[in-house]
Amino acid sequence: MLKSEELALSAGLQEGKALGSVPRVASDIPDIGQAAVKGPLALSKSARAGLIRLNALCLGMDIFFICKDSISLANGSETEVSQFIRARAALWRSEVDSWQKIHDLLCEGLKISEENKAILETPIFPERKMKKRSAT
Repeated sequence: MLKSEELALSAGLQEGKALGSVPRVASDIPDIGQAAVKGPLALSKSARAGLIRLNALCLGMDIFFICKDSISLANGSETEVSQFIRARAALWRSEVDSWQKIHDLLCEGLKISEENKAILETPIFPERKMKKRSAT
């Protein structure tokens, strides 16, 4: 029991010491903030030049790999993803072709329907109707 009381007492003392150092840490914060703002400005010219070269190298590598991958895809590389994309494109192409055939047939059917409608509306015996009208 004594040991647990001693541990609690030592923990309380450590908390008190930590709370006592809070004003000192708080007073250091503006200095840290100013250092963070001045950080990029504090870098030397050679360090900035080195970072610019590193960025240029990374950009150049990105462009190189993008070009390399696009050329291999254009040549028909057979990766799993490219096979999936090509299969999906072929499926969509067949769907579009089917819809185009349906459209063409409907347009052709509309023309035939208009011709058939005109034929159906023509009188079969035009002279008979004329005689009935003249008789009455």
